[in-house]
Amino acid sequence: MDRGKICGATLTRQAQQKTNFLFSILYSQMDGKSLEPARILTHFESDYAAAPKVEMRRGQVVTNIIPDFEAKRWVGLLGRIEEAPFMPIGRSQIEVSFNKDSELLARRMPGFHWMTGYGDYMCEVGYALRRVGIAWDTL
Repeated sequence: MDRGKICGATLTRQAQQKTNFLFSILYSQMDGKSLEPARILTHFESDYAAAPKVEMRRGQVVTNIIPDFEAKRWVGLLGRIEEAPFMPIGRSQIEVSFNKDSELLARRMPGFHWMTGYGDYMCEVGYALRRVGIAWDTL
């Protein structure tokens, strides 16, 4: 396993009001090797402190983890980044395509937060979760 590739962002789908943003420009190593452009913005929900807005690479394969709230069962879904929009919600946003039935995903999705990391780490995440007693439900 290439440890340098593991990195991710938590995504939410909460409706929020618009805030002021754009403080500076920086770069982020989402795969541990390549630099992705990023901006430092205010934290969206509070408008305080700072949060990164990484311009995630279109076409990038990603591992999506959808945890439950009790740390008993997590759902895994492999996908591909199609777009990295900038909408008045959260900070790190991506549109992900996947080759699974969306109704099946909706039925088996245990929570509403997703953790996303560059690369295909479905096997590694499953292995780690078995070690700590969390079920890994892959789609």
